[in-house]
Amino acid sequence: MTMKSSFHFLPPAALVMLLASGCCDPGVSDGTENKALVQGQARPGAIAVGASTIYWINEGDGSVQSAAKADGRTRVVAPPGAGAVALAADETAVYWATGDSLQSSTSALATDQHGLVQAIAVDEASVYWSIVGADGNGSILRVAKSGGAVETLASGQHVLGGLAVDAGFVYWATAPAETTGAVRRVPKSGGLVIDLAPVDAAPLALALDGEGVDWIEDARAGMPAHLFRVPTGGGEVATLASGDLGRTLAADASGIYVSLAGELARVALEGGQPAALGADGADPVNRIALGDSTVYWTVRGYGELDGKVMELLQ
Repeated sequence: MTMKSSFHFLPPAALVMLLASGCCDPGVSDGTENKALVQGQARPGAIAVGASTIYWINEGDGSVQSAAKADGRTRVVAPPGAGAVALAADETAVYWATGDSLQSSTSALATDQHGLVQAIAVDEASVYWSIVGADGNGSILRVAKSGGAVETLASGQHVLGGLAVDAGFVYWATAPAETTGAVRRVPKSGGLVIDLAPVDAAPLALALDGEGVDWIEDARAGMPAHLFRVPTGGGEVATLASGDLGRTLAADASGIYVSLAGELARVALEGGQPAALGADGADPVNRIALGDSTVYWTVRGYGELDGKVMELLQ
């Protein structure tokens, strides 16, 4: 297991000064401009990006909604009361979980999985998800997009904090229980589970940036939350940022996108000072997703139908 090392660490006091100085004021950030793609939503949460469509879960009513990227025209994918709790999308379909079941916009994929689905990821052929039972033990599962038998890729996991896939592996993070948690991977066809990095506090979110695994660990014992990165093949763990980090992140080769004190920010893959991206801190970022040259995020709002889906063209 790899030990963590500090790299471009941003201490809490520096973070407070950074925000107070106005560097993270969207009006003086980097010239980017954000806008609301959709408004009047029931506390939108998880968000995913398809080829021409944005999907999200309205946490206020459990529905799955969609909007066209081009004009924001909305459509109900799963009605209020559906109880949707996790979300993923590809070029042609959207996938969501309702309690212990998994389904897509075209068919039911898995039912009665005897646990709570926590996260979903997709590749060209399969849907992957993490699930945790009442006893706290979880599994990483896979099913073909066309349906069929459910395969167990890993079991006995205390799973939290996201799920991601690349060409060869599935990645997730486990929470500390009786022992230290870990960022782990397993071949997509099943096989040996390998620990890539230790996890010392509850993992809140996880994503891949192409060459690294990025994750956020929750604040604990007076310490702030931290953003870490480890190469997908294992190696030295870098601490990229710390402070009031939210429960979401998205990543690609351009950087890691996080909620920093409620504002949208990008952290370079090598670390350093986060760059504010113009999101209004008065409407805190909830969840983030990436499209081609565009960042999308949800804002819960403060009223029953005060939520928004935002976009930022970079």
